[in-house]
Amino acid sequence: MKSILALILLTPLFSIGQNNEIPLKDGELNFSEVVVLDSTFKKNDLYINAKKFFVDVYHSAKDVIQLDDKDAGIVIGKGYFETLWKANFLYTYQLQIWHTIKISIKDGKYKYEITDFRYKYYVAPDKYSSGGWNEGNLKDWKKVHNGEKSIQDAILKEEAEISQLKTYMSKRSSTADF
Repeated sequence: MKSILALILLTPLFSIGQNNEIPLKDGELNFSEVVVLDSTFKKNDLYINAKKFFVDVYHSAKDVIQLDDKDAGIVIGKGYFETLWKANFLYTYQLQIWHTIKISIKDGKYKYEITDFRYKYYVAPDKYSSGGWNEGNLKDWKKVHNGEKSIQDAILKEEAEISQLKTYMSKRSSTADF
């Protein structure tokens, strides 16, 4: 009886992060949300937080940020992460995934949009092929590579990145002297 009770209580812990629904918009992988904060978060503070996010998460805002318009309250960057793709029982590839992150900022709120997912992986030459880079739009990944697991892994990584973004955006600016 105790083991059944323990199983019932622990089941929600094992199901966290296993959302099997793929967030699509017009057939494309898409993450988007308007996050409302309290009115004490000013546009300038949120803008600084967005820039810090790009610097800290991607280690080089200069290489990542594509558009930076403080007056309009928009920061757009190119994000990148890697995940493994197990093509079959013999071959596993390092899958590189790029995406576009747009953060629109106003007093007390911001909107993030994460779109334009692209993949790239390298196949080493062997006696059957010349090898080389394979790349494309992630929306075609499942039908081309039967890669449902890879898509789910990419979604989990993106959800972790969104969590980081929300943490950065909700930070209060420090007014203490240094």
